[in-house]
Amino acid sequence: MSDWFLQTVAVRGRVRTLSGQRLLATWRWSRQRLQVERSIFEVLRTELSACRCAGCQCERGEWFNGKTCAPCEADHVKWLAGPGLCELCDETSVAIGGVMCACRTGFELELATNQCQLCAIGKFKDFNGQEPCTACPTKSTTLDFGASSASDCLCVAGNQPTSTNPLRCAECPRGRWKSAISNDACDQCPADSSTTTTGAVAKSSCLCVNGFVGPPGGPCWSTQICSTAKNPCAVKDTCFVVQSGVFCMHRMIGKLQLVSGSAYCQD
Repeated sequence: MSDWFLQTVAVRGRVRTLSGQRLLATWRWSRQRLQVERSIFEVLRTELSACRCAGCQCERGEWFNGKTCAPCEADHVKWLAGPGLCELCDETSVAIGGVMCACRTGFELELATNQCQLCAIGKFKDFNGQEPCTACPTKSTTLDFGASSASDCLCVAGNQPTSTNPLRCAECPRGRWKSAISNDACDQCPADSSTTTTGAVAKSSCLCVNGFVGPPGGPCWSTQICSTAKNPCAVKDTCFVVQSGVFCMHRMIGKLQLVSGSAYCQD
């Protein structure tokens, strides 16, 4: 058998192998294309069937599913009767009755844009609907946008919840203060100090009462402390009181040293 004949057989075998692979690839491509065409056909058939429904007049909130008019799925709506499909509400709204997208809790309808927007700080909305957000009660506000409950309204600085209604706020009484936005109770002023008005927002509003001296916010010392057993100074030192506190004049050889009473005046 000649070399030429063997080479010819080998070449033809490769050709047959390649032809088989091409046929297999063509068959697979044709099968995939057929599946796509079938899917498109099903969609078109559904749409054609919808157009053949009773005048294509499914009611509001309903769509033709190929067999009959059916309610829109969850969070979908259809505003008008007819052949249209239901549409999905966006994340700021919820479907109500399948016929309208209403603003979610914490959102209100902006008339200028006809879009739902977050409630502003100081307002809340605890129901779904197009109505505007509700302002927090007097002397309270929210910490962020989009509040969805009246409980998100917190007392502003200088105020605390009332004893009869935790959702209502009243000013801190004299002798108390509060600097934060919260529903915590107001803080008590240091001993022997008080505020001059209600609604104090800082500890520095606490001033020493008559007969006591000290810096704003305390501590406070009695003006008579130098003549009592609570005299903070050493026996040989001179104790005296000024508005900012109690001081001791410390006697040393050759000079006098003034030492702030704040270092000594601890009960």
